This record gives sequence, structure tokens and C-alpha cells, in this order.
Amino acid sequence: MDKLIQKYFFFFTLFVLASTYSLDNSTAPYIFNDLYSLLVQWPNTFHPNGHTIIPGILEPYTLLYHARKDTEIPPPSPEWLAFDPEMSYAVMATKLPGPTYMYTYRTTKSAKVLYFNGMSAAWGEGWLDTQYTVLTGQGKTNGSRNNEVSLWDDYGRAKGLCQWSEQRGFDGIVRMNAGFEIIWCNFNSPSLRLVSSLNITPPGTPEARRSFPFPLDADFGQSSSDELPLHSFRPPGRGPGRGRRPGDGGRGPWGYNTAPLARTGFLEWMRAATRYHSTIQPHLSLSYHQMVSFYYPRYQSLYSSRSGKLMQEHLLWEHITDEDVRTFLDELDSVVSTDLPGTEFDWQAAAMDVVAFWADRIGQTQHLLDGVNSTLNLTDVVRTVQQLSYSSLNPFIAYGDALNASGHDIVFNFRSSPSLSPGTIAPETTALERCTYSATEFLAEPELQILMTSQEYILKMSIETILERLCTDFGTLFAESTDLTDSDSYPTFISSWNSRIDTLVRWLEWPAWLRCEEICDLDSICTMPAWPITWGGGPFGGRPGPGRSNVDFLKPTCRRLTM
Repeated sequence: MDKLIQKYFFFFTLFVLASTYSLDNSTAPYIFNDLYSLLVQWPNTFHPNGHTIIPGILEPYTLLYHARKDTEIPPPSPEWLAFDPEMSYAVMATKLPGPTYMYTYRTTKSAKVLYFNGMSAAWGEGWLDTQYTVLTGQGKTNGSRNNEVSLWDDYGRAKGLCQWSEQRGFDGIVRMNAGFEIIWCNFNSPSLRLVSSLNITPPGTPEARRSFPFPLDADFGQSSSDELPLHSFRPPGRGPGRGRRPGDGGRGPWGYNTAPLARTGFLEWMRAATRYHSTIQPHLSLSYHQMVSFYYPRYQSLYSSRSGKLMQEHLLWEHITDEDVRTFLDELDSVVSTDLPGTEFDWQAAAMDVVAFWADRIGQTQHLLDGVNSTLNLTDVVRTVQQLSYSSLNPFIAYGDALNASGHDIVFNFRSSPSLSPGTIAPETTALERCTYSATEFLAEPELQILMTSQEYILKMSIETILERLCTDFGTLFAESTDLTDSDSYPTFISSWNSRIDTLVRWLEWPAWLRCEEICDLDSICTMPAWPITWGGGPFGGRPGPGRSNVDFLKPTCRRLTM
């Protein structure tokens, strides 16, 4: 059969796939959110408990920064590199006495990295769970103390992750807290070149009287005053992450006076952390066809722990069975050990396109329906709902072929064949079907079917599940608002629409709706809480504290960038 004709049998192939490739789509919203959020700051703060690992490439000639309190070059491996100099500066020059040195590096060629999503560089309940599964190969019941996992031992984590990663050809591990960082496994690697080493100690910095490792190493916690058990999340007597507070007289977190020029270090780090709050961290390319996630439907031991909970509350390590951990690690090992090219489709871009197209319209519709009261003209409300739902669906509605069709029929029943070039054949489909498969129809082409990895099938399922729900809900709003003729029934339908949209928003949990309610002054930035800079109640808790919900706690606010 001619390839041009094959191309347009996409719906037939999709429907065959739907019947033969059975996938549980109950976790589709979670998979979609993880896909959409990869390497984006605010979504990974809003959903801090990462469940996904994905290989990627760090671009050649990327500048990276490493601050230290000594002049050891190269530093012992592994060590940390930041994408933003403000991050490295604040960690060392702002926090600790004694001289500070800034080492600037540049990659000389592409470097293979492994990315852990969520707030995987922060220390708190749930944030480190995926790393613990890699390090221990077990669930929490069997994998905590027996494998010397410690909340504080970030160097130990780095060594363990690098040992696993280097055996599989990776140069480093990418993680996020208030910004993105890389655990670089070998500073003698030819992939990294030192550009400069500078003594950047701010004037007025006090001399060091005692040295504290940062991040805290395996020796921290040996004394009773420093020890923090794994299950406890109260801040210790001394600890990193607590920058200068108003009224502290300029004293740093260790009880030393902070140099005047260093006092805005954490504010500048916060500024840097907001640069990519809704865009992808540059200089990194991810291999979407190799994405593995504990949200994949096969991990049955996690289902009950998510029931009725937001993604912010999805804890992994304490619920997963050893068998599911082994299955996950086998899959991860398989994808990083093979060289399958996949389809080369940019799955994250497709997810972002969906959010960009739908999020504002959903938000506007919800705002309209939430604000309905007795003073509003309900006819105007119905008309606006019709317009908003139509604007979402009009690329897929063949109104010109059925001018007298009802709203319900034109969305759900009327079948139309797309106008294609002469000599081609395309199946007749409904507007709902065209909308549902708008992002993925091309993947039915035989040459792409051959290339698709099992991970891509799951990503495809998640996008189609999201679109089916969106298209169905807005199709219902359009059909009902178009066909509604009895004004006495307006209140009943408006209440039903309001409930439908509220349920949709809760199901989606999109971070795209995060915003500051006020307009920030020019000396301020709109930011979410950022660990360890502005995490309320201390940086080590990972939870908002008594009387506050996670959703309220994680709302962005304006924060001043002056002392």
C-alpha cells in the first residue's frame, strides 16, 4: 500500500492499539505532570516527591560553578556543580566563615547525566525516596538502617549514586532544590575543564574558628548534639540552609557575623531560582523514550498510598515493596544499557503544548463559574461558557459540514473526513476523537510503531488520557450550553458545570495555575517557597506546619530582594 495512504489510517491503528495494548490509565495525570514538569522549577516544588528518573545529555561548553572553603584543585570526587553562580556563592560565602574560592568549569563535550525529578536535592520526607530505592535496592522497611541511609549524609548519597551511575557510563546526577545542580562524579574527567579559580571572599568575612562540612558528610551526627535520626524532621541545633533572618543582626546560620556584601547572597540565590520557574532548565536534553517512573501502572504496591491524596503527599519509599523496587531498577538498568533511539518525539514539548492550550481557558472558566451569584446575568454566563468551550474545540469541530447539528451531535456523534490532498484516504471521525488524538495521531504510522519504546507507549497513553478528559468535559459544556433553551434550568446547569470544572482541576493538579495574586514591585520577585532559602518553618521539615495545607503553603508570593 502506498505510504501516503497508510499515513491516514491513523485512527484505525489507534483504535486497534487501544483494544490490544491494554494499559491501566489511573496514574495518567501523575505521569503527565511528571513529564510536563521535567527540569522546571515550580512544578517540581509543587510536586516535590519525585517518582521519575530519566537519562539525559549535558551540552558541551556549558558553564558550571563550584564554591569551596579551600584551594584543593581538583576537588575530591564526587562534588557539586551549580548552573547558577549565585547558588554556589550563597552556599559558601554567605553561610560559613573563612575564605571562599569560586571555581568555574566548562564542559568540553557532551556529558551523560541521570536526572531525578522533584526536589531531589533537598532534605526532607519524600524528597529523597527515589534515590533511596537506587541506593538500597529495597523499600524502607528493609532498606534504611541496614544500608546506612542517612538524611544528612549527602556525600554518602553522592558516592552511592555515582558508583551506580559511573558503571553505566554517566558523568553526573542532576537534581533540584532552589535551582538545579549536578553531582559531578569525577573531576579528573576530560569532559570538564577548569576555566578560573578566584578568591571571592567578601570583605569583612570572619576567620574560621571551626570547620563544618557542607553538605554534611558521613561524620556529621556522631555526637548527640548534631545527630538527627532519619525519621525526625526537626531542625538540628546547627544546620545549613538557614540564612539571615530579619533582626538577627547579620549573624549567619552558624552563629558568625556575616560579611556585609554577603548578606544578600541568599536573596540573589532566590532570584536565580526563579529564572526558569516555568521554563526548562537550559543546557540539558532529556531522553524521553527512556523515562522510567514509579507512577507507571505496574507498581501496584503504591496504589493504596495515593488514594485520596494530592501528588504533594505521594510518599514512595515507605510504601513500596522490595519486589517493585527490583522491577523498577531492572527497567532503569535496561533503558540505560540499551541504545534504542525511540521515535525522537519531544514528549515534554507535546505535554507543554497541551497545558499551554488548555490551562488559561480552564482557569477562566473556573473563575467565571465560581463567581456566579444572584446579581449576574445568567444568560451572559451561559453564553460565555459556550464561547470558552467552543474556542477549545473549534480546531476539531466540522461545523461547516453540519450547520444544523445540535451541540451534542457536532461534538460526540457527527463523523467527518478531513480534507486531504487528492488521492488520499482518511477515516471519518468525531470531533471528540480528533481532539483526543490531536497530539499523538502521527504515532500510528508503521515506521514509528516499530521505533516506539514501552516507555513511550505509556507517555502516549498519559497524554491521550488527559486529552480525552479535557475534550469530553469541554465538549459537554459546549453541547449543553449550545442546546440549552430553557432559561429556568440555567442555575442547575451552571452548578453542574462548576462541579465538573472543579473536579477536572483537582484531577489535573497542574502547576500552570501557580501565580502571585499581586503584582510584585521592581525590587521583588514572585517565588514559591524554595528549599533551603525560604522554606517556612525551617528548611528541614518539608511540610507547611500546623494549621496550613500544602496547597496554601506552596502558593507563590512576592518577596523583596533587598535587606
